[in-house]
Amino acid sequence: MAARARERGMEVEFEAAFGNSIPGDIMKYYKYADTPMCEFWQPAVSFNFTPVKPIISAAHLYGRRSVGAEAFTAFRVTWDETLRDFKHNANMNLAEGISHFVFHTFTHNPQSPWLPPGTSFGGRNIGSPFVRGQSWWRHMTAFTDYFARCQTMLESGVPVADVLWYLGDECDGRPDHYAPFPAGCKYDYCNPDAFLTRIVAQDGKWRTSDGTEFAVLWIPESSRMLPETMEHLLAGIWKGATAAIASLPVAPATRKDGEQGEARFRRARNALVALAAQTDCMVSDGRTGRLYVGKPLEAVLSAEKIVPDVRGTGCVWNHRRSEEADWYFLAPATAGKGFDGMMTFRAEGMPEIWHPENGTKERASILSASRRETTISLSLAPAQSCFVVFRRNAEELPAQPDSGRTLRIELTQPWRVRFPEGWGMPVETVCDTLRPWKEIGTTDEARAFSGTAEYCSGFTLDNLQAGVPVALDLGRVESIAKVEVNSVAVGTVWSYPYRLEITHAVKPGLNQVKIEVTGTWFNRLAYDAGLPENKRRTWTFRRPDKNAPLRDSGLLGPVSVQVGR
Repeated sequence: MAARARERGMEVEFEAAFGNSIPGDIMKYYKYADTPMCEFWQPAVSFNFTPVKPIISAAHLYGRRSVGAEAFTAFRVTWDETLRDFKHNANMNLAEGISHFVFHTFTHNPQSPWLPPGTSFGGRNIGSPFVRGQSWWRHMTAFTDYFARCQTMLESGVPVADVLWYLGDECDGRPDHYAPFPAGCKYDYCNPDAFLTRIVAQDGKWRTSDGTEFAVLWIPESSRMLPETMEHLLAGIWKGATAAIASLPVAPATRKDGEQGEARFRRARNALVALAAQTDCMVSDGRTGRLYVGKPLEAVLSAEKIVPDVRGTGCVWNHRRSEEADWYFLAPATAGKGFDGMMTFRAEGMPEIWHPENGTKERASILSASRRETTISLSLAPAQSCFVVFRRNAEELPAQPDSGRTLRIELTQPWRVRFPEGWGMPVETVCDTLRPWKEIGTTDEARAFSGTAEYCSGFTLDNLQAGVPVALDLGRVESIAKVEVNSVAVGTVWSYPYRLEITHAVKPGLNQVKIEVTGTWFNRLAYDAGLPENKRRTWTFRRPDKNAPLRDSGLLGPVSVQVGR
C-alpha cells in the first residue's frame, strides 16, 4: 500500500494494528508509514489504547521526522471543555516525542445559519468537540500556533537518548509503557529489523543512518536470540560499542536454518561468553567495546560515566540536537501545578528560554555551569511549557532591563461590561468588582449566558521609565481573553499564566484596557435543556442536564499591572 501510494505522490499515515490489536512486531509495522501514528485520550487515562513509546521509537529508528497522534479522543463530550484543559495532556505527549496532532474530532457543520454549537461526533459523543460552533473557535489560531511552534522544534534536529532498549527477537505485542527506567535518561525501543538494517556501531556508539546515537544497547530479555542478531551484536562490540544484557541467550529463536543456524548460534554465543569474561574488549583502532552481563542498567550507566541528561524533579522533558544547538522541551509534570525550582542539563553554553505560547525568547537565569552541565532557575505556571535552548557560537540575547524594583498596580476602576444582544444579559452593565457571569445576570436566562463579553477599564502609570518592562496580569480567566491596551492588540491568552507583556502599548498617565473574554457553551446548554425544543437557542446531540450546576465564566481577576521585574 505504501509503495503504491508513493508512486502516486501520496504519503501514508496510520495507527496501530500489529503489536496492539494482534501480536506482532509493532515497530516493523510502522516502518512503512511516512507518519507513524498513535493516540492519546482526554482527559489523560492511566493506560494507552495505542501505546506511544513504540511508535515514537519506530519514527526515530526508521528516520521519520514526524510522529502523529490521534489527539484528545474522549469518552464523552461535556461542552465544558476549554482550550486550557487540553494543554497539560498535550505537553505530556510532546515530552514523549509526539509532534503532529490530529484532532479527534473536527466535525463538519456545513449548514448556515444553524443553531450552535452544532453536531459533535456521533450519538455517543466520542471525541473532543473541535467544531466551528464552539464559543472559542475563533481563538483556535492561538491554540494551533502553540502546536505549530512546538512541532517545528520537535521535528528539527535528531532525538537525544542514551539507551537503545532491545525488545528481543520474539516480539509478541506492545511493551509496558510505564516500565521503570533510570531518572534523567531517555531511551528508544529497538526491534530486530531496525537493529539489523538501521543500526551500526560507529565511534563507540550505536547509530542510525540519520545520526541518532545511543551510548548503550540494553537487552533485558534474551533467553532466545536469532543467530544474525548475535552476530550483529558481536560486530558492534568489536567496533567499540557498549552493550548490557540480562543473561546470555540459551537457544536460537528460530529453527529455519536447521543445523547450520544452530552452529551459527553456538559460535556467536561462545564469543559472547568470552567477551563477558573480560572487562574490556580492545579493538584495532584503540576504542574499547564492552559487554555487561547481569548488571542493573543503573550500574552500567554509572560504569560508563553517563550522567543524567536532565536532573531535577517536577518537569517532563524531551531533548533534541543539531550541529548548531541542543534544545529541551519542558513542562510541569503534575496537572494543575506549576514548577518553580532548579533544572540541570547535560549541556553547556548560554541557555535561552523560548516560549512556544507566543514565540518570545529570553536569557535563562544560570545558577551554575561547568564543562558538562548547566543549572538554571526555572518558573512555569500550570500547563505552561518552554524550550531551554543551548545555541553554539551564537550571540547572547541581551539582558532584560531591570528597574531595580517591582511595582504592582491593581485595577480598581469600575468595569464596563458589554454583552451581545438577544441572550438575556443587559447589553451593557457596570461592575465595581469582577464576578462570574452567573452572578451578574438577574434572570435564569441571563445567569446562563455563554459566549463572549467585552470588559473595559483603565489604569494610570506615573513616572514611567523608558525600557522598563510592563506586564498585565489578568488573574483568573474563564477561559480565554483577547486584550487591547490603548487600542493596541497585545495578544490572546488561553492558558496559565494569564499574563501579557504590554510595554510597547502603555504610556505615561491614563491607559485604557479592553478585554474580550470567552467562556464555554455549558451554562446555556444546561439552561436550554429545561426549555421546550422550539424555544431553545442551541442544538447538539447531547447536552448537560438541566439541573447541572452553572460553571464560573468571565473575567474574575484580580487584574493588575506589574512595572519592572
